[in-house]
Amino acid sequence: MFRKGISGFTVISAQTQNFSYLAQYGVTYSTLSPTQQTAINNRGGPDIATITVQGTSNAPGLLTINGIEASWTQPFDFLLADYGLTGFGATANLTIVDQKGSGAAPATALGISPFTYNLTGYYEHGGVSVRLSYVFNDTQVNSGTNQNGVCLPATVTSTCPGGAVIYKSPYSQLDLSSSMKLANLFGGIWSDPELAFDVQNLTKSKLRTYWQFPNLVGDYYRPGTTFLISLRGTF
Repeated sequence: MFRKGISGFTVISAQTQNFSYLAQYGVTYSTLSPTQQTAINNRGGPDIATITVQGTSNAPGLLTINGIEASWTQPFDFLLADYGLTGFGATANLTIVDQKGSGAAPATALGISPFTYNLTGYYEHGGVSVRLSYVFNDTQVNSGTNQNGVCLPATVTSTCPGGAVIYKSPYSQLDLSSSMKLANLFGGIWSDPELAFDVQNLTKSKLRTYWQFPNLVGDYYRPGTTFLISLRGTF
């Protein structure tokens, strides 16, 4: 079990400002291209048109992270050795995290799943290694609040008590890794070469983010399956 308290945590915030806010950074109406000026005019002119400004700052409050992590490794030799099968086993890991931010601008650690687990079945014997691994990550917060200038709840006042955020959908992936010491097949070989064959994302899982609500898709990425064959040795 663990508990962490972090003060001054860096957060990314988004604020809605009038276009004239950019003058302090040297961006004025006269520096824009004709196309950009037309876009600003269509939105009421430089004194009325709004923009979204993102920046980093240190959160004034305290970020508290509580968690539990449990791991288990279990060789199966005690069950299978009598049948001439040795080297089989399994490992498992479970992590549960709860984070809370306090203060006027509560901080959130991005990219952390509240629930993560992985399972691995393995065989290691006689210079041969095979591992089949499955990992699952629950929904993650991937951005600060007030994305695209949208306040939550919707309000007509000038203040924004909360804002929309970008989430990463739950994701799981199945991978295979294997290797073999060639000396076990062909006898002693210079450099003791090892042949490896790996497959990433066997189930062709897809990465997906959404904007506040699950039906508002932000990014959708299909990485597919990756195959890797390598030969390495020691000199």
